[in-house]
Amino acid sequence: MSKPNQLQKNNIQWKNVRIKDVAFVNKNSLGNDTPNDFKFKYIDLSSVNNRQVEFPTEYIKYNEAPSRARRIAQKGDIIMATVRPNLLGYCMVDFDTNEYIYSTGFAVIENKKDLLNNYFLFSYLFSKKFQDDISNMLVGSSYPAINSSDVLNLKFDLPPLPEQNRIVSVLETWDKNIKNLNKKIEIKKNIKKGLMQDLLTGKKRLSGFKDKWEELKIKDIGEIVTGNTPSKRIAEYYGDKYLWATAFDFNGVYIDNTEIKLSELGKSVSRVVPIGSILITCIASIGKNAIAQKPMSFNQQINAIIPNKKHNSEFIYYLIENSAHKLKEVAGGGALAMISKGVFEKIKLIFPKLEEQNAIANILTTADKEITELEKKLEVINEQKKYLLNNLITGAIRTPENLSVKS
Repeated sequence: MSKPNQLQKNNIQWKNVRIKDVAFVNKNSLGNDTPNDFKFKYIDLSSVNNRQVEFPTEYIKYNEAPSRARRIAQKGDIIMATVRPNLLGYCMVDFDTNEYIYSTGFAVIENKKDLLNNYFLFSYLFSKKFQDDISNMLVGSSYPAINSSDVLNLKFDLPPLPEQNRIVSVLETWDKNIKNLNKKIEIKKNIKKGLMQDLLTGKKRLSGFKDKWEELKIKDIGEIVTGNTPSKRIAEYYGDKYLWATAFDFNGVYIDNTEIKLSELGKSVSRVVPIGSILITCIASIGKNAIAQKPMSFNQQINAIIPNKKHNSEFIYYLIENSAHKLKEVAGGGALAMISKGVFEKIKLIFPKLEEQNAIANILTTADKEITELEKKLEVINEQKKYLLNNLITGAIRTPENLSVKS
């Protein structure tokens, strides 16, 4: 005799069901009699990424479409990428439409009436249990995929509809907070962008500053150092003591840690710059930059500016960020864009006197701190949502029956 499901054992009335028991998969398909001049917008795998759909705007004719364009989009559809689903993710269509057609690269899940709250199932797709189930069913290595027929047979524990609605109500409350925070962050970023465009070009001057800005070559604002890579063949060069940066370590204004570190011997053959140096990528991802908060060395894709006493590190950071287009314009052609040290040194930018640099830098660093604080709050709320999702969706946490549910 099989061991009873724990939720059933405790008479909680949750049922272990297959997706096909409560939803249709790939139901609404175009027939072979579809006119060749029928026009629609085609949603393929490149349109979807982790809960977001970039809906196409251009119409194409049916006879111009890929043969795999078959399913008609409807409001409430849950679309799940069947190729690399763990990376591309899922989305739910939340508006009325009759002009989109899906690629067969998706499993399109449509609710069976009165059995399922769509958002409950959609949320379940992001749970750890579902992600583990999917990972175990993927076939292939370069483009791991799952068959739509396998999606139909995926099992999950389904509570009665009233409890589904209560769970959805809780998760939607967190979603609303996440959406509001994202909106605040976007507003703050746009404000910062506007401040940078005004203050870093001299277009808008701060009160009390009237001196003319001066055009300078980068070599005039400090010493320029190009990084290097200690030989990877000599294991003794690498360790856990001294910082060695690559572009992958750039995350925000400052850098105070690196994924790869050097030993004492590795440090002796590298080029170390002091605190306050600005590290700028000059190969491939041109214009990414960060300020060293600790002494560090770095690879040959990076040029560092060790600013002189007339220039503020934070001002230079923001000026480079706002002038990335200028760096890209002087980057050499070829398969890999790059700026040599000689070219980098001669790039011209305009600078106010140090006092005005300091004032502008203070405004922009304050804006960044506000954004960072909001992003930290967002990270906490996302973690809370993740915890609730994994526990509510499996019945580990129960919702009270008197919980107010949105209509």
